[in-house]
Amino acid sequence: MQQLKSFRDDEDRSSEEFTADFLQLPPDILALTAGYRLNQIIGSSVFWQVFQLVMSFTQNACSKMFDEIPLGLKITLKEGKLSRAEIVQEAMKVLTELDEEFNRYHFFLGKLQDIAMLLEERKFAFKDVRKLRTNRTVRTAIKELEAHYKVELEYDSVGTEGAGDNVQTR
Repeated sequence: MQQLKSFRDDEDRSSEEFTADFLQLPPDILALTAGYRLNQIIGSSVFWQVFQLVMSFTQNACSKMFDEIPLGLKITLKEGKLSRAEIVQEAMKVLTELDEEFNRYHFFLGKLQDIAMLLEERKFAFKDVRKLRTNRTVRTAIKELEAHYKVELEYDSVGTEGAGDNVQTR
């Protein structure tokens, strides 16, 4: 948003400069191995499925911020139909919507933190790690995630068994 405001207020700033300070999402952020391990340890794919929703949203948001908005600025400036302030106002709407949509995933991050705290608080022998599946914190987090993201994950009344087969695409 700071980049947009700077672009709006500085008539000498070109649309090519707009993307200079944006960072692309690094591919290693996907942490596939960690997601798979968590799935195996807790015996539910719900964390992995919601993680995929977060990554999908994040990739889409980065594409909008890094590619679509700067291109829109460039094209709109060339056409001369809107002022810089009007162009930026429209781009700010898109960024605000993305921010509001991402707020939906804060719940997931909180549940992931609950599991992380559980792992940090206790020392587990390797053979006891699978017992996490029955831990109350883990079971509660799974149920709450299933309920919170029910529409996105389209769970049936059976629970987490086979839930990976019912992931709804947007």
